[in-house]
Amino acid sequence: MSCAVSTTCGVQPGLAALTSDLAAVGGVATESARINQRLLPVPRFDDFVGVVQSAGTAGLQIAHNGRIGTALFDAAAPDHSQAVARAERS
Repeated sequence: MSCAVSTTCGVQPGLAALTSDLAAVGGVATESARINQRLLPVPRFDDFVGVVQSAGTAGLQIAHNGRIGTALFDAAAPDHSQAVARAERS
């Protein structure tokens, strides 16, 4: 996923959470993690991105200190359990 900094995937970062659109929030969070990677590189970041993408999550989040990463899952999605299982296997 690659989006402009001022608007991430067509959604202004400050408005993503207000839209209740998990895909938009995931896109903003992922892009923020990519930008932060330039400043504070996280080891194996690309591996984590690959796991998140192959599992079909909404995106990922990396703490600003670079020590904690989370995959963003849609708990309401019909395939939620399968997405979590795919991520766990990766």
